[in-house]
Amino acid sequence: MKPAISIAEVARHIGDLPLPEVDAVVAIERGGLAAGEILASMLDRPLVRFRLSYRDDANDPLFDEPQIVEAAQIPVSPGGHLLVVDDVSVSGATLQRARDHLAGYRISTLVLKGNADLVAFPEIEGCVTWPWTPAA
Repeated sequence: MKPAISIAEVARHIGDLPLPEVDAVVAIERGGLAAGEILASMLDRPLVRFRLSYRDDANDPLFDEPQIVEAAQIPVSPGGHLLVVDDVSVSGATLQRARDHLAGYRISTLVLKGNADLVAFPEIEGCVTWPWTPAA
């Protein structure tokens, strides 16, 4: 059975991280939106939504590589520091696509689980049920 993580646990784990000083938080939709909202509030920084599509709700790839559905509209001048947030990063393909799109900015990455500069739940290796996960 997949462990269920509460929104309070997500906020607590994010708050325990050594968060960098950034100019804006870029949340990769859909999975990174809740964590991005938490971070933008904690850091008192603007939240930018970045719609990328790669996997379906069953976590199966929809495309050979992540596709930009709606480009991020960054309210910060190039050279600014952005914190790119997603829920899970295993292959790193989505974060890399975001980095490529945001070339010209300094980028730090944060995920709840997987591989990034900052990981809120490094101890979790398998699947989890996030508070925003659609019911099966």
